[in-house]
Amino acid sequence: MKFCKLLVFLIAVQLLTARFALAQQPPTQDTTQSGGGNAPDNDSNQNRPTPAARGLFLGVDTQPQDSSQIVPDRHVLSDSQLLGVGSLHGLHNVFDAAVHVTESADNGIVPGVLNSATSAGGTMNLDATWARYHLILFYNGGENVYEPSSEMDASYHNIVFSQEVRWRRWLWRIGDNLSVAPQAGLAGLDSGGPGLLGQVQIPTSLVAFTAPGQTILTGQVTRLEDNAYTDVDYEITRRMTITFSGSYGALHFLHSGYIDSNQYGGRVGLDYALDPKDSIAFIYQYAQAGFTGLGNQMQSHLAEVAFGRKITGRLAFQIAGGPEYISLSDFGPQSGGSLSWGAFAALAYNLQHTQFTLDYIHGLTAGSGVFRGSENHTVATTVSHNFSRNWSASLNAAYSFNKNLAPSAGQLAQANIGSAGANLTRLLGRYFSLSWAYEYQQQFGVVGSCPVTNCGVTAPRQVGTVAVNWHLQPVGEQ
Repeated sequence: MKFCKLLVFLIAVQLLTARFALAQQPPTQDTTQSGGGNAPDNDSNQNRPTPAARGLFLGVDTQPQDSSQIVPDRHVLSDSQLLGVGSLHGLHNVFDAAVHVTESADNGIVPGVLNSATSAGGTMNLDATWARYHLILFYNGGENVYEPSSEMDASYHNIVFSQEVRWRRWLWRIGDNLSVAPQAGLAGLDSGGPGLLGQVQIPTSLVAFTAPGQTILTGQVTRLEDNAYTDVDYEITRRMTITFSGSYGALHFLHSGYIDSNQYGGRVGLDYALDPKDSIAFIYQYAQAGFTGLGNQMQSHLAEVAFGRKITGRLAFQIAGGPEYISLSDFGPQSGGSLSWGAFAALAYNLQHTQFTLDYIHGLTAGSGVFRGSENHTVATTVSHNFSRNWSASLNAAYSFNKNLAPSAGQLAQANIGSAGANLTRLLGRYFSLSWAYEYQQQFGVVGSCPVTNCGVTAPRQVGTVAVNWHLQPVGEQ
């Protein structure tokens, strides 16, 4: 009954928003006219609404964009958000909504039991720009229903907010990423719906220091992860920018038996543009993490040198690293200070029909609700390719190594997760698409007793999915 009510609600939202979207539809432009001033009318794609079903699912956007249609990315290396390849010119206000229904065969959520999993959910994305303001609102959520293991039924919700204000040489950005899910976000198939891992794209990507991190599997238990951040940028000169950033992260489990954590952070960075494509930055970062009901506390001081390269519409690359001093308080024999290192890299590369991303992070996390702090290495990649206007495919893979900072005798000292998947999508007209997906997930290196209620399963989990997606056509206002 709960599942049916959710499905009816999502369809009702689609019908109500369809009228709004159609009313906002821009009139057809005469591309044979020549414009003056700043009017971008030399390319007919400039004045055409974005193709249906684009943007929220990998491989659906089959319309390659000319670099002349892209507004250059204006992030700097010291910001909380990653560098990007730019955004579409001419789409000042975009509203996109979608509903997806999936049917999966899930072998592994309960070891030795083959489950059928039905999921219904939706996404909504608002990207609005006016005057000196830029607003992003995003929601992705739904309900997963399992048979015969109905005790695994759960809902998931992802909410993203970002607001930018520019005034002369100043930029102020505030944002929040909130996730409610029954499993860790890195390889948790249930945090985006079975079989949809790697397909739903969150519109803002954050530098890792803002998040408490979930890179270890647990039992299927609902948890809330919140990452709030703010940036203030000031352009000292046309080449030089100073940035002040602050962040707050929290991980809270709705059932006892796991380790809740909170994390505060701040940093200051000085960016210098070497040329229109390349830049460097010097960054100092402070972070402090604590654990609810426990006296343990972690502190870190990180000094980084960063390099970035941006080619509008094609490439966004950044890399940063440096020495890190770590202080542990009330950790027993592990208490005290030590010298380590932190590093981060992110790459986004677009060809005419292929998109590629690669991310790497090494640093401290709050332990994902399993450890009281962990040293983490994580690498993740995605590749998507458009074979034609109607056919596209994507691949995704991730691996995470987690070392317990303060293991007790006989307890779990490390936990590693690996995941990989593939997706094939076929557009069905202007509003529908059909997807076939396969996902593999496994937790490795789990040796010793679990320090919390449940450290997940080590048996492989495999999920095969068929998904139907129904999109409204995004609306762009000139």
